[in-house]
Amino acid sequence: MIDLVTTNGSKSLKNICCVQCDLSDLYQMVCFVAKLKPPVKMTRHVLYRSNRKSEENVYVHDISNIPYHVREIFDDVDDAYWFYETLMKHVIDEDDPLNKKIV
Repeated sequence: MIDLVTTNGSKSLKNICCVQCDLSDLYQMVCFVAKLKPPVKMTRHVLYRSNRKSEENVYVHDISNIPYHVREIFDDVDDAYWFYETLMKHVIDEDDPLNKKIV
């Protein structure tokens, strides 16, 4: 009887040895230790805004100072919406910037 150990990585096995088994005079048991790697944990980046430090008065002041009349320059509704959305994002990003957390 022949024991055969095959692997595609020569460094994944260590402490390979043969042990005499008392059940038979001809049979030797093959022993080895397989080095396994734990699975790599995937990290996730989460973007969030922390509103603890912000105040409502600051938002109200900044939003009241947005030049809404400039959006009337645009003929297309989509362009006017883009301009309005860009202004609002700018105000929000100034008052409560995005924070990144690794989970």
